[in-house]
Amino acid sequence: MVATHEGESFPQWARDLTKDSPGVIDVDRFGGSIHDRKSLSFIGEGYIDDKRFSFRFRHFKELKIVRGWVHFSDEVEGPLPGYVDGGCVSAIMDDLFGNVVWPEVEAAATVNLNIDHHHQVPLGSLVQVEATIDRMEGRKIFVKGEISNPDDGTIFVEARALFLKISQDAAKK
Repeated sequence: MVATHEGESFPQWARDLTKDSPGVIDVDRFGGSIHDRKSLSFIGEGYIDDKRFSFRFRHFKELKIVRGWVHFSDEVEGPLPGYVDGGCVSAIMDDLFGNVVWPEVEAAATVNLNIDHHHQVPLGSLVQVEATIDRMEGRKIFVKGEISNPDDGTIFVEARALFLKISQDAAKK
């Protein structure tokens, strides 16, 4: 059974992700302090609570991992009734990947994003998301991540991406 978002009654794993810890930064907090950007999040400033979805990403600096949770509402239903649209899942993963890459480099852009849907994400579900830098080769940054249900171990999505470092001048254009 997929955990659902019901007010503040989150499962323990989601509550643990929101605890303050040394070396852990909320994504919405480091946008202005590390980079000259208001937010590192394309889809919001680290936390959104609207009709479509709610999420919270946290950057575990020493591990170079971004973890968090996403709650998908009925507003993001795809063509398969009862399940989240694949485009919404892809947008979440791209945003999550950007949040693990940006603290490591001056600027970078997604060049390739691959999503493997092992299971459809049910509407109304509260899922865990995680991204990490797999390796860096010159200007190339390889990232991997997943969307899962930590309650039963189901991996809904595995994803990989290639980012390219770009100069700060190119990023401003």
